[in-house]
Amino acid sequence: MSRSVLWSIALAPILLAAPALADVLIDPPLVVREGNVDNAAVGVSVATAGDVNGDGFSDVLVGGQSFEGIVWCYYGSANPTFTTPDWTASGSVQNEWLVARPSTAGDLNADGYDDVVIGAPHYQNGEQNEGAVFVYLGSAAGLSPTPQVVIEGNVPIAGLGFGSSVDAAGDVNGDGYDDIVVGSSFYANGQSGEGRVSVYYGSSDGATATAAWSYESDVASANLGFRVAGIGDVNSDGYDDIAASAPYLSNGQTQEGRLYVFLGSPTGPPSTPSWTYESNNAFDEVGIGLGFAGDVNGDGYSDLVSDIGEFNVTNSGALVFFGSASGLSPTYDRRYSLGSGGFADVIYTAGDVNGDGCADIIASEQGVIGGTGEIWLFGGAENSGSALPILATRTGPQSGERFGWDARPAGDVNGDGFSDVIVGSPNYTNGSTNEGIVRLYLGQGSMPSDSQFFTEVGQQSAELYGAVLAQGDWNGDGFTDLAIGRPNWDFISENQGIVSVYYGSEAGYSLNSYWSAG
Repeated sequence: MSRSVLWSIALAPILLAAPALADVLIDPPLVVREGNVDNAAVGVSVATAGDVNGDGFSDVLVGGQSFEGIVWCYYGSANPTFTTPDWTASGSVQNEWLVARPSTAGDLNADGYDDVVIGAPHYQNGEQNEGAVFVYLGSAAGLSPTPQVVIEGNVPIAGLGFGSSVDAAGDVNGDGYDDIVVGSSFYANGQSGEGRVSVYYGSSDGATATAAWSYESDVASANLGFRVAGIGDVNSDGYDDIAASAPYLSNGQTQEGRLYVFLGSPTGPPSTPSWTYESNNAFDEVGIGLGFAGDVNGDGYSDLVSDIGEFNVTNSGALVFFGSASGLSPTYDRRYSLGSGGFADVIYTAGDVNGDGCADIIASEQGVIGGTGEIWLFGGAENSGSALPILATRTGPQSGERFGWDARPAGDVNGDGFSDVIVGSPNYTNGSTNEGIVRLYLGQGSMPSDSQFFTEVGQQSAELYGAVLAQGDWNGDGFTDLAIGRPNWDFISENQGIVSVYYGSEAGYSLNSYWSAG
């Protein structure tokens, strides 16, 4: 029998709260890093690194816009302090790593340590804005000081180059090595700004230097690869799948946008999309925010989440597509408003923040409230047949700080069993203009609301009714029962004490005790 013991010193009535969803993010957040230099823009990118040193704690990545561009990694621990970064990497010349995109890469070489991929879309080495991707391997000592491989775009780009978005793809071909997916949203090959998505397989050495698979949109100005995401296994066939967005694609409606999903297989992703979705409304720009949702409804299939309505506020919100044995449904399964901003710049799984076994979703919009910014945390729900609840919201503490410019799952940084959330605010100012700040919100289980379903008061003066409480299922009916201690109860002798047990039921606790002992 599993039991949890609660304690209280109570001279007042016993009040037990009905279980209800409430805020699951712990305040105040931990400050991971503050810029302390003008225009450092710390927090322009944030991400989980996975567990790069194999200590059982998730690690976090933070990007900043220094002279060359820079990325820091902070290792998790039972009591994270984040005083100094555990690992640092940067570009070698001015702006080389400007708006660098860090992400976990999964375990590319299957050595038991997670690895990191960093997209540098402004990288140049012979070609204008060709972009590059840097891969760093994890180990017992942490991340390697030098990249395992640097993959260059090798094509001049009029805009953000290769590596404009990157993500862990999972294992798309089932060879036992995790893979990475890379977007090049301004890539042109017959169509200006059509965009391209590429997958690089993992191996015993790490990431391969040559793309194993690529797909181009063949639609001018579609910007395919604006967002890419490894989305888990949406059809539960044992192969991980990938998604990408082309938010500026026009196909009957101007800039309606299109989402693409490519299912994994023994030969990797297919040559044509396995699934697509278009909004069919002008300027929806679906896919500005796109991400892995995790298993939101607890059915065993991974799900997909996207924003919609970037410049069409009458049709704005967040879309959730549930996975199934046949893949994703042709239309969205859930749609949510995101408050005053209406749309999400970033939307992704938050992991399981409240520990209920279902994945939660984080969405952010850094432009709302005069640029203060806001995040929303939606709770997953098993076999969800209705709207997912909002578990928490946060707005930036400082006007104009762009809170939520990037907001991502942090993994379980402190190892308490609850997923955590990391949020970047690159325009935060505290002595240095636009120095930026990154905050980590630790997750916690759902706390009870203030509504009460059981109230009981003591019957004798100074009996200390409720001095000790305990819960368990003592009659084996599947409902939690409650024991209440009354140490100063006068029975045969003075202050003899008594314990009363109230059996639980579907309706709650009975107002009459079923057993007492003194």
